[in-house]
Amino acid sequence: MEPDHSAGIAEFSAAYPDAVIVGNDKTFTMIKNFYGGDFIKNSLPVKNGDTLSLGEHELNFVFAPMVHWPEVMMTYDAKDKVFFSADAFGKFGALDADEDWACEARRYYFGIVGKYGGPVQTLLKKAAGLDIAVICPLHGPVLSENLGYYLNLYDIWSSYGVESEGVCIAYTSVYGNTKKAVEYLSRSAKQGYTVAKYMLGKLYLKGEDVPKQMLHALHWLESAVKDDNPYAEYLLGKTFLKGEDVERDTERAESLLSRSAEQGNKYAAYTLGKAYLDGDVLAQNIDEAVRLLNLSASKNFAPAQFILGRLLYKGEVIPKDIKKAVEWLDRAAAQKNPYAAYLAGKIYLTEDEVKNIQKAIRSFKIAAENGNDYAEYQLGKIYLYGKDIPRDTDKAMYYLHLAAEHGNQYAAQLLHSIRVNGNWTAALASLRLLGHIARIIKNRIEDKRKGSGTDRKLLRKIEEKKQAQGLKQ
Repeated sequence: MEPDHSAGIAEFSAAYPDAVIVGNDKTFTMIKNFYGGDFIKNSLPVKNGDTLSLGEHELNFVFAPMVHWPEVMMTYDAKDKVFFSADAFGKFGALDADEDWACEARRYYFGIVGKYGGPVQTLLKKAAGLDIAVICPLHGPVLSENLGYYLNLYDIWSSYGVESEGVCIAYTSVYGNTKKAVEYLSRSAKQGYTVAKYMLGKLYLKGEDVPKQMLHALHWLESAVKDDNPYAEYLLGKTFLKGEDVERDTERAESLLSRSAEQGNKYAAYTLGKAYLDGDVLAQNIDEAVRLLNLSASKNFAPAQFILGRLLYKGEVIPKDIKKAVEWLDRAAAQKNPYAAYLAGKIYLTEDEVKNIQKAIRSFKIAAENGNDYAEYQLGKIYLYGKDIPRDTDKAMYYLHLAAEHGNQYAAQLLHSIRVNGNWTAALASLRLLGHIARIIKNRIEDKRKGSGTDRKLLRKIEEKKQAQGLKQ
């Protein structure tokens, strides 16, 4: 019932009012929806498998919904063994019967019918029970020779099989440079260069300069893995670990990441180490996690250095070592890691073993320059309090306003407290008093490992007042 096939049905019915229109229930519903009115005087609804005798010829109706419209049915003439196949086995072009059929038929199939592979497979099973000598599609030439060739191609296409070995490389290129890059990489990969295989796999996995194609990505990455390429092992292992674009395979992910890490890949060592540490996807293994994170950190990978520094500072899963913690954190901060720089600043500010106000300021400034609003807030407080350095209200207000602009609620509340109190002394005294009381109660609760209901309520009230005053524990 596509309009390019049926647009003249009203005029036909008017010219030949005694003609009988044969169709299925969906056919007649669509006629009414498309062309309105009950202009058909004689209709014959048929069902799948029905036959219609025309005397010498007997027609058999084969329903093929979604190949590629919902009402599609095909007709088989048993006498002449002709299969009228609607859109199936069609192709673009009407005057090129002598040209290669497969090229334009392939383009027609994937452009018109391609996503309905399941219905096409159902149709092929029905057609297998018919003795077909001629196929007459609605588009393209009549097919009367070597029908097995056409049927086999349709079976491959509709089952999404492989027609011929190879990889399709899809890309877009405005100025032609991406095209050249992909062509060079493809040529190099086909010649066996493992780096080219890895780069092609990465391109298709990320989908940044070429359309994202997981099948192509996996093909090239797997090929590079066979060459023991540590970067391909890492990328493929991480993909299987995340399970976002492919089905998660933790066993394969663990194996690939381990192989890559043992070849010295710092990214693989970090990814696998963090997975062992978290224990969410892989079974938790603290010893192996620490070993792998040390391997990654020793290769100057800042995220691994930060995690190790944090672990050593907290002392929860490995022995606490403040000096070693700040060593790793300083190395990560030197690479502009804002989390490491902030934590290093906090340690230098508060831990007696390594306390150093200048190092704290230096670390907080690195974190602040890289977008950490808590570091901006800490710098504001340091210059505002003037405890270990001369007070500098200009710098204090600069950093506090900067933190507040970046959404830091403590800085915003502290600025509000300063405005309400009207003078620096009252605001600072209020902040210090609340902080001192909160620390006393918190220490008492931690010592007892549990506090009375009164202690907890008091601490909660003080915490609320601290936030209102802009004080962060």
